Amino acid sequence: MPIARIAGPPADSPELAILFQREYVVTIGLFSQGPTDSHIRAVARLWREGVMALNITDNRIDGVIVVHLSGAIFFDEESTFLRVHVKALLDKSHQIVLDLGNVTRIDSSGLGTLVALYASARKVGGDIRLANLGNHIKEALRITRLVTVFDIFDSTEDAVASFNRATATG
Repeated sequence: MPIARIAGPPADSPELAILFQREYVVTIGLFSQGPTDSHIRAVARLWREGVMALNITDNRIDGVIVVHLSGAIFFDEESTFLRVHVKALLDKSHQIVLDLGNVTRIDSSGLGTLVALYASARKVGGDIRLANLGNHIKEALRITRLVTVFDIFDSTEDAVASFNRATATG
């Protein structure tokens, strides 16, 4: 599947529109010779580096790693990046909270990634909890019945506290 598709410029515009797989549209200034492969590669690189559909940051609260996700969790780079990132974090802590408050969309591959991460955590004696779910994510988890798999919390603070309560009682 190509990264980008060229959309011809409107007759009254000297700009080039590039439509990415995820429906991002980028316009690039004047091209006297028309767009070249190097122009498309350069824009694709910028897209991957700066406009990737999923952004990930994390921090540690009381020994629990909170992974803040922003954007969309789709098949391909986003799911792979999330999987690799969280699996590396499992080496640092077996208690991870995924803050999904800024996740705008998720596809079946994204849901599969969440399940794979959960299984990876359980395999090493850890746990992954979900927090701050938007309506779209809640509905996707409800329809797929994954709400029965994950511990889901209204806030990251509640999810972190649940790990601390479990440690204190067990």
